[in-house]
Formats: sequence, C-alpha cells, structure tokens
Amino acid sequence: MKRNSLLLYLLLVFCLCCPNGLLYAVQNSSRFSLASITINDGLPYNFVDDIIKSNDGYLWVATYGGGVARYDGNEFVVFSASTTDKKRLLRSNFVEKLAEDAFHRIWMAGEAGIELLSTDNLQLLPAESLQSAEMAKLMKQPVSFLMTAKSGNLWFCSRGQIYKVIFDSTGTVKKVIRISDTPIHERGCVLYEIDGYIWFFHQGKMCRISESVEKSQEPQPVSVSLNISPLEGVFCIYHCQNNVWIGTSNGLYSYDLTTDTSVHYVHNSQNPSSLSQNYVTSITSTRDDQVIVGTLLGLNVFNASTSDFTRIQASEGMEMHGLSCNFINTLYADDENDIVWVGTEIGGISKMFSSRLSVVNYYHQQNLSGSLSHNPVNSIVEDEYQTLWVGTVEGGLNCRLKGSDSFLHYTTETPASLAHNTVSVLMLGDEDRLYVGTWGGGLGWINRKPSASKRYMPVPLNDPFVSSLAFDPVSHLLWIGTMNNVYVYNPADGSISEPFLNESKEIINQNALGMCITRERELWISSPFGLLRVNLSAYEKGQLKYKKYVYQLDSPDSGHRERITSIFQAKDGTVWLGSNGNGFYKALKKGNDYQFQAYTKNDGLVSNSVRGILEDWYGNIWVSTDNGLSCFNVKEESFRNYSQIDGLISDQFYWNAGALSFDKERLFFGSQKGLTEIHPMIEAEHQRKFPLAFTHCRVFGQEVFPQSGEIVMHESDKSLSIEFSALDYALESQAQYSYRLKGFDDAWVTVPSNRNNATYTNLYPGKYVFQLRYAPDGKHWLAHTEELVIVVRPYFYKTPWFLLSVLFIILFGGYRILRWRYQAMKRQQDLLHQMVEERTSELEEQKKLLSNQTHELSEQNQLLKDQNEKITTQKNQILEMSRKVEELTIDKLAFFTNITHEFRTPLTLIVGPIERALKLSYNPQVIEQLHLVERNSKYLLSLVNQLMDFRKVEEGRIKIATNYGNLREFMAEIVPPFADYAKNLGIDLQLYLRLANPILMFDEDVMRKIMTNLISNALKFTPKGGKVGIYVGVIGKENEKKLFISVRDTGKGIPENDMERIFMQFYQSDNRSLESVSGQSGTGIGLYLCRKLIDMLDGKIYAKNNPVKGASFRILLPALYGETQSQPDSSEIEKEDTVIDVPRNGKMVVLVVEDNKDMRDYIRSILAEYYNVLEAAQGEEALNILHSNNVDFIISDLMMPVMDGMELSRRVKNDFSISHIPFLMLTAKTSDEARLGSYKMGADAFLLKPFDENMLLARISNILENRRRFQQKFSIDMNTDSLEVDENSGDKKFLNKAMSVVKENYKNPDFEVSDFIEAVGISKSLLNKKMQSLTGQSAGQFIRNYRLNLARELLLKNKVTRTMNISEIAYEVGFNDPKYFTRCFTKHFNVTPSSLLED
Repeated sequence: MKRNSLLLYLLLVFCLCCPNGLLYAVQNSSRFSLASITINDGLPYNFVDDIIKSNDGYLWVATYGGGVARYDGNEFVVFSASTTDKKRLLRSNFVEKLAEDAFHRIWMAGEAGIELLSTDNLQLLPAESLQSAEMAKLMKQPVSFLMTAKSGNLWFCSRGQIYKVIFDSTGTVKKVIRISDTPIHERGCVLYEIDGYIWFFHQGKMCRISESVEKSQEPQPVSVSLNISPLEGVFCIYHCQNNVWIGTSNGLYSYDLTTDTSVHYVHNSQNPSSLSQNYVTSITSTRDDQVIVGTLLGLNVFNASTSDFTRIQASEGMEMHGLSCNFINTLYADDENDIVWVGTEIGGISKMFSSRLSVVNYYHQQNLSGSLSHNPVNSIVEDEYQTLWVGTVEGGLNCRLKGSDSFLHYTTETPASLAHNTVSVLMLGDEDRLYVGTWGGGLGWINRKPSASKRYMPVPLNDPFVSSLAFDPVSHLLWIGTMNNVYVYNPADGSISEPFLNESKEIINQNALGMCITRERELWISSPFGLLRVNLSAYEKGQLKYKKYVYQLDSPDSGHRERITSIFQAKDGTVWLGSNGNGFYKALKKGNDYQFQAYTKNDGLVSNSVRGILEDWYGNIWVSTDNGLSCFNVKEESFRNYSQIDGLISDQFYWNAGALSFDKERLFFGSQKGLTEIHPMIEAEHQRKFPLAFTHCRVFGQEVFPQSGEIVMHESDKSLSIEFSALDYALESQAQYSYRLKGFDDAWVTVPSNRNNATYTNLYPGKYVFQLRYAPDGKHWLAHTEELVIVVRPYFYKTPWFLLSVLFIILFGGYRILRWRYQAMKRQQDLLHQMVEERTSELEEQKKLLSNQTHELSEQNQLLKDQNEKITTQKNQILEMSRKVEELTIDKLAFFTNITHEFRTPLTLIVGPIERALKLSYNPQVIEQLHLVERNSKYLLSLVNQLMDFRKVEEGRIKIATNYGNLREFMAEIVPPFADYAKNLGIDLQLYLRLANPILMFDEDVMRKIMTNLISNALKFTPKGGKVGIYVGVIGKENEKKLFISVRDTGKGIPENDMERIFMQFYQSDNRSLESVSGQSGTGIGLYLCRKLIDMLDGKIYAKNNPVKGASFRILLPALYGETQSQPDSSEIEKEDTVIDVPRNGKMVVLVVEDNKDMRDYIRSILAEYYNVLEAAQGEEALNILHSNNVDFIISDLMMPVMDGMELSRRVKNDFSISHIPFLMLTAKTSDEARLGSYKMGADAFLLKPFDENMLLARISNILENRRRFQQKFSIDMNTDSLEVDENSGDKKFLNKAMSVVKENYKNPDFEVSDFIEAVGISKSLLNKKMQSLTGQSAGQFIRNYRLNLARELLLKNKVTRTMNISEIAYEVGFNDPKYFTRCFTKHFNVTPSSLLED
C-alpha cells in the first residue's frame, strides 16, 4: 500500500539521526539484547512489513519491495516477482500481510491482491485450487489486511470491506461472506480476535463482531469507556491477560476487560519514561507477559509496576548489536525461542531476546571529559577504597572514585607526570601504593588513597617495557616481569635484583604476560624464557628453586612452544592458565609437580587465544579472548559464550586486562573499544524444544519435497543432498548436529551448526532412514530425533514384479510348449497305433519266417561268441606285450641316460691326458694320432651330452633361464670354432648380423645347443667348395618384433617326404653325409632337441629347400630387449674362471676324494707340481684323514659309494675343527638340482666333468685367492662381514665370539694370546688353525690389528676434537709403549700416526 505522508518520512530521518543522550556509561537494558538481520544476511529487502511463524517452525517475512522470504535460522528462501523460478514467482514484491491456515498454506496480501503458497512443497497455488470463482476474483483486488481466526476461517480487508472465508474439510472455499466496512488509513486497517469476537475500528469507534457470523452484520461498539477519536487511526490491537492494547496515531490505549476502564499513554518530551513517540505501529508481549510497543521512534517496554516505559532505541555506540532502526513496522513474539522479532522500515529485522548478561560498558566520548581517556583498556584494578583504576593504551591512567560516574585522568602531564601514557599493568602494594607499569616508560607508583596527591614516583628499573607485576604481602617484595627479564623490587630499600641472573635462559616469548602468587607460596610467572613456578619460601631463605615449562603444557613432547598470557588462582586453590593459541589450562597437583588439563574450542571455548581469566562469586571461570567471552561452569565442565549480541562493547579483549571488584561481586574486562563491567547472575534455564526441519532435499540436483515424511528416488539418481535446520533462532556457536543414514551407515556423524547438510552418492536400491538430532550446547543431545524415510527404487529389471513377470512368462511359455508337445506326441501316438496294427498283420506273416531263421542265427551267434573270446584273448596279449615293450623302452632309455654319467669320468681321463700329451709331444705323427683320438673323444662327449639333454627333455626337467645378454658377442664367440673346421673342409662359412640393439633376453646355454646342432648339421651336408650362411636379425613391427635366425647351406637339400619327419626323435634321413662333424653325428636326436628347446622358448623352427640347392633352417623367437650395456648381476651367475699363477713354494695340502682310482691318479698328476696331495676313495676315509692331518683344501667327487660327496660336504661344514677348509665338488651331473644341493651343503665351488687341468688349477687358485682378498679387506676394517662367511655357520659364530672377546679386553695391555685362548675356549693349535684359515692372521696378529684399527679411528676423530695425543691413544687401545705402537701402526697402514693426525 502506498505510503502517503512526506512528513512521516521526515520524522523517520529525524528519529534515526537523533542520539540517545550523552552518558559516561552506556548501559544496556537489563532485560533485553538485540541483534540485526539485514539484506547482508540474505534478507531480500530491509523494509519489513509483517512477520509470522508457521506451524512447522519456520519464520515467514513479508517485505515491502522484496517479496516474501522463509527463514530457518541459517538461510532465506525467497519468493518474489523478480525470481527466475516460476514456481516461486509472485505478482508483486510489495507484500504487507501474511497468515497461515490449517491446510499448510501461507496467504500473502498486498497491493496486487492475495497469493497462496503451499508449505509442503514451497510452490505457489493457483486461485482455481480453491474452487471458488468469487474468491478468485477477490484475490485479484488490493488487500490491506488478513488473518486466520482460531476456528480456521480467513478474514481479510479489501477496498474498505471486511470478508470472511469459510473452508471445507479439504481446504477449498465453502463460502465467502462480506461482513462489514472499515476505514482505510495509511497503514491499511487492522482486525484482531479476542474471546471469539473480531475487533476492528468502525465509524470512529472500537467495535466487534462474532467470529461465527454467517452473514453481513452491523458491528457493535466495545465500550463507551474506550473513547478513541474518530480522527485517530487504529494501527494495531493486542490482547494480553485482561488488557486489550490498542495502538493509534495518537498514542497507546489500554482497555481493562474486567473493569471496563481504559488508560491513554502518550509521549511526554519531559518524561524519559513516557512513550517514546505517539505513532504506535505494533504491539506484542514476551513469554512472561511483558508488553512491548513499537513506534516510529523505537521500542517501549511497559513496566506494569510503575505504569511507565523503558525505551529501546537505535544507538550509534552499539552499532549492529542494538536496534537496527527506530521506525518499527511490526512485532512478532516467538515464545518457543523467547525472541521478539522486530520488523523495521529500513533496518531489516531486529532479533530481541532476554539478556543473558548484566553489562555496563564504558568508552571514550570525545565531548565528555568524564568519559574514559582512551578506548583500548590495558589494565584494571579496584582497591579497598572502591576506587576503580583503569590503564589505557596511549591514554594514561583513569580513576573512578566511589559513588562517581566519571573518570579522572592521569597522564604524562602534571600533576601525575606518568613516565608513559600506555599503562600496561597495575598492582596494589603496601602503604597505599598503586604500582603502575608502563610499556615504554618503566615502573613507578602513586598513592592510591583518595585524598592523597597522585604524583608518580619512578622506580629505578632500567627495563622500560613492563608486562606483569605481583606483590608478595608476606615478604613485601614486588616481582616484575618485563619484555626481556624478571626482576624483584624491594620497596624498603629501593633495591632491584635479578633472581635469574646466573641461570641459563633463552628468550622464547617477549610478549609473555601473567603473574600470580598462590596461597601455597608459589609464584607463577609467564616470563620471556618460559613459564616459571618459583618456591617463594625457599627464595626468602636465599635459595632459588623453580620449575620451568617451555613446551605445550598438556603435551610437552610435541615440541610446540607454550605462550602463557594470564594466570589466576581460584577460591578453591586451583590455578588456571590462559594460553595464546592453546585455550586455557587447569593445573592439577601431582606429587611435587603439576599436570595440565586443556580446554579449547573443541570443548566449547569461544576462541583458543585467551586474553584473561577471572572467577565470579558463584565459582564460574570467566575467560576473555580475541573473539568474545566464555563462562566456564567448573562442575558441569560446560561453556556459555557471550559476544556483542549480549551487550559487550567489543569481542576483542585486551591482553591480561581483567580484574575483580574489591567485593568480588563484579568483573571488569578491558577491550579494544573500552571497559566492560559484568554483574554475574545465576541464569534460569528454560528448556526449549526445537523442531528439526529438512529445509532442502535435492535428488540428483533437483529439489524434491518429502511426502508423508518420505522421499522416493530412483537408482539412476546418483546423489542425494539433505539440508536441515533446528529452527533455533537463538543459535549458539557451540551448537552441533548429528545425523546418520540407517541402512547405509549406522554411525552418527557430528557436525557444527554451520555445516547443516549431508550428501550421499550411489545409494543401492532399498529403504533407508535418515535420522537427525540436535545439541544446542554442543554436548547434550535433545531427546527428539527427526526421521526422513528414503526409498531408492531399482531399475525395472531389478524389481520383484519384473522378476515375477519374467518367471510367469517363462512358466507360461513352458506350459504352452509342453502342451503343444503333448498334443503333437498324442497325434503321433495315434498314427503309430494305426501303423502298428497294419504292421502287426505283416509281422505275423513274417513271424513264421523269422522263427525258422532264429534257429540258424542262434547257431551262427554261438560261433561268433567263440571267435570273439579268441580275439579278446589275443587283444589282451597284445596289450600286455605293448606295456612290456613300453616299460622296456623306458628302462632302456633310463639305462642309457644314467650310464652317460659314468661315461664322463673315463672321458675326463681320456681328454685330459691327451691334451697334456699334445703339449708335451713334438712328433708330427704322434700329434696327428693324438688329434684323431681327441676329436673322437670329443665326439663321444657330444653323444653323451645329447643323450642327457634328450633325457631331460623327455622328463620335462630342462629349465629355461633367460637373462639379458649381448647376442652379437654371443654369436661372435660361438661361430669361429666352426669357421676353422669349415676352412679345413673347404667350406665358406659366413655370419651375417643385423642387430640395432644387441642386448636381448635369451638362455645362453639353450641357444648354444640350438646353434651348435644347426651349424654342425649344415656343415655335415655341405660338400667341399660349398657355402654355409648364418643370418641373425630382428624383424617385425615395433610391438611385435621377432628374433630371426637362419642357417642356410648349399648341400643336397632335404627330400620332400622327409621334410616333416626330420624333427622326430631318432629319425635319420637317407640323404646322409659321409663326413661327420666333431662333436655331432647323425643320431636322430639333434634336430628333435632343437625343436623341443625352441618350443620351450615360445618360438618356431621350420626347414625348407632353397630354390637352387641346399636347405635352410629358420627360427623365429620373441625379441625381448633390455637396458643397453646391462650385465647380469655378479651375485646371480658363477664368475668365469681365470688362470692365476699358483704359488710353487710353501706347498699346501690338498685332499682328493674320488672312488675312481684312475681319476685320482690323474688329478694327483695335475696337482703334484703345486700342492701336497692326499687321497681318499670315499667319504668316511676322507673324514679320518681330515682329523689326522692338516688339510688346506678338499676336492671331492659327488657320486661315491658308502658316503657320497654331498654327505661329506655336510659333515665337514658341521665339524668345527675342519669347517674352515675350502671344498670343491666334482661331478658328471649337469642338473641345477645337483649344483644347488652342493652349494646348500657348504661346497665353495662346483666343477663339471670332464675338465682340463688349467680349469681345475684355476678354480682352486680362484677359491684361495678370493679367500685371501677377503682376509686382506678384513685386516683393514676388522669387520667379519668382509670375510663373506655364511651367517648361520659355526665359523661365523666363532668369529663373532672372537671379536666380542677382543672388544671387551683390548684396553687391557696385559691381555695376551693365552688369555684370548682361555676366553674363546678352544685349544691353541685349533685356534691358530681356524684364525689363519678364516682371517689370514694368527691370534696375536688378530688382537694387534683390532687395536690398530681402533687407534686409526681415534686418530681420525682427534683431527677435529684435538683432545688426545698419540701416546694417549696408544695407551687407550692397550699398547704399553708408544714407540712400539708407532712402529706397528706404520707397518700396518704404511703411514705414521703423526702424519695421519696432521693431514
């Protein structure tokens, strides 16, 4: 509705700009506190015309220009004419009145008429839904007022007429009745229901009409005593107890229903307790029936006992935490939350609630000399004269005398002449002294007696920055904390001392604050170098006893520095400490020390940055912080937090600026904006109930509304988001929600009040229950739990009805098929029955014929049975013969395979002497014959090898061990021997390589066998003058590369009928060569082995004849590349033997264990030149020799009677007296199992028969050389790991024991070899033998070398420290003579101790 008075707006501007008055102290109403909600908080417009609360707990706000908004305490949901959501699009943004009916609908009235909104789904309802054409027409007219009566009927005013709407049980309009006319003023009109009557202003009188009226009726005046001028406009009516309050344009009327009398209240400019202004816009009452009146100049709280008003008006000093605007449009009392909602003209909504604090604020006012001199308050104290002393930042010292409301100011100017205007700390002392610590001017004192002169007397303290003071009334000493140190001032003689002068101290916190002397005679100091707890009783006796705390008090091991800001002792003796960042602590006595219990934001504290701590009259702990004030209930361990909303002048309190009044009944806190005085009181808690509401539910981003407490979604909807609110409009910062989704996760999820949403994704089909609960204080959960059922429907093919339908279709289809099948079979049965009858007659005729033939057939059948029995007997005989042949073949194959092991020993005895004879002989004819013998012996060896490989292939015991290697180098190594042979035969042998990267993964042993067979085969079938070409390359695409190998000859070729059979075992072509290659022959095994080995490599081999002449064998293998230049790990392959010169003097003793005498003689002939040789025929004999002789090396065959080499090796390694002897195993077995078994039993090396003499000598020399190399390294570092001895062996245990003995006794210069032998516990000869074999040192050398190595370490360390000289080091490691030590050290390390020390 149009506002039509310019004067009204001018009055508004005046009201908003007019200050309340000039006071030294601004005191909030002792009854109420206010907070504002404006457009900055989400309100759509600051012009608020009406406020209601719906039955589900939401607040609804009508604005004049911004539409309508629903508020849940966290957010506004807006309905306006400018929204893009068509479901929330109003006809006009100018809405004046709101009402809710019994059908969950909000009626909105304004200049565009009435609009209807459903609270179930927050959608606008069309007028047609009411099913009344008359109502639809009226809803388009401007409406100035509407309300719902207790009966559920709707009353509204439109164009000067009053209408009543009656609904049926479904919510549709049953009847619309025009009741009466009423005047329209600038604020529309007003209706109000009292005791079943509707009150309104009619023809200059206050009238009423029965709410149950069914037709148009003349209103009746209420009372002649209620005399309201016809010129006045009635703006509001309110019923409270027995009084009806009527607000008009000319004051407030109170009509008493019981006495039929009325009182008229108007504004009196001379009386501040009168109505603030006559234009009364709204009236309401609090839960305890205190009437509140809204005007164009603020609020008025009616005092029933004095019949006057307390004014609440907008104030510049209170900023946003007072009344936001003096122009009041509407009031709504929310009894459930004990809040009065105030709708204003330009200030949005003010939330008025009962004050939780009794607060008086003092701050600087520029034009008032009696106000505080400056706002930042730094220190406070009240003395026994009830004089309040307040220190400020750059404002000097303020003094308020008893009974006064103004402050006296003392600054650096006369008469006080303070040292500095920033007063950082105040402390009461003896003799009426008030000690004044400043930040920049040091320390002084003034006489605090009211009648005394206030001349500042400086104290001779050289540190200008004073942070803390504590006066000890027992010793009469003043403890002083500054930015850099701690001092003690003696007022008696004026002396100042530094108690911690000689103590080690590190400055860790120059902003340390807080000092307290406890009743237990302990001084707690927050000093620059940590928190100190000083024993004052000891200090009085001249002793400084203290405990320092540097790190976080409740977690010292964290390493976090602690910064204490305040210390306070409560009445019960408990010490409380405030921290900058860690909350505050409760000190708990434990023995002679303390444990600390922390309280932080997680426990409900308003902030972890604590500025001050005080205790009130009731034992509660008050904690000031940088974000408000917390009151801690010690018994319940609960917090109550306060902020500017509760009347505090500022939320940012100053460091350690707090004090109790002298009578302990009031608390003083200093802040950035002034001084706050608090009168603690016991609050009467009101148990409130908060309706838990689901404010928004979104399924896959689309908002949905629960129907009957249930949301139905589909499995394809991947997300569900639920927002909720407790509709707690007095929400506290520590409030918390807790929720869970039963069926998904039964664990409760607790979140703070500002995280009021939950999101779930990918819910499986089923039924879930979302449960929500609320704790206003963050600890105690309300009993009520709100639930929302979530039903997730599956895809149609997962539903039971679909599965049942499919099952029904299958069963029905099966039934139809069976029925069709049955009918078809029945037709066939009838047809067959007819055919049977026809055939029966035929069969009867044939029966006679058959009976004659039956006899003949029975005779023939008997004959066949006899023949079948003979055939079965012959078949069984053939099968038995086949089985025996197969067993014979297997036995034969096993025999030939096993006997090949025995061939190796005589072959060794043939090949070895031949090679030696070739070296010794110079007769050409003899050499030629020896070469013939050598070639045929190697040929025999080749046959043996092929037989063994064949056996392994047949038994599946060949293992492929591929490694990365250089294929080019491998081919270059394998081809030259064949090239020499080919040259002698007149054959041109060429190798062609096409390898960009020769590093490939292949099994070298298997590849050697394949290439040897193929090259030998090619040379065998190539005539003189022919050619053999070997091609090796990589072909194919990048991801499918293959290794291609081709061996091509110009021989006779392969007959076509043999092409598929040449790879069969024992098959030999008729197209043979008369020439055999050394080491290869036509046994029919070679190509079969090649094919088997290539199959194991996942490759292929095939043969084909060349176009002109000869044949080609081609191989395709997977090409697997490795890193360039990569080499196999030396620890994984056996190092190649190299020939090392064997020492020919000081011969060692070698024991040869071999059951073959010829082999023993052959080995002895090889070794006799270099070693002393002992012989044994089997293991037991060898053990006897070992125990009776000093043996340096053992060579043993693997397979022997009585005790084989494996058992001998095990017994040697298990016998401590001989376990140190190196062991070389000889065998004809080539299997990996045999080699691995030998190594497990303790063999040092493995040599395969046959072997030549150089290989045997090299292997022995290498074993001994490796042992010497390890011993040399051990002599340098004296680390037993350098000897490479098995960790689990007895030798390793012996060495560890020897090292431990020397380590324990090396400092003793009298510790000699005899002592060493006694400590180790073995004989001298065995000790020397073990030590010499394992370490290469005698027992004496072992002791001396350990001492020298230890001395070398001390010399290297002493180069830096320079704490010991050479003689001291010599004595330290057990040498009696420094000169002897120098000679030994120089000989061992080839450097003198002095040169090593000086380098």
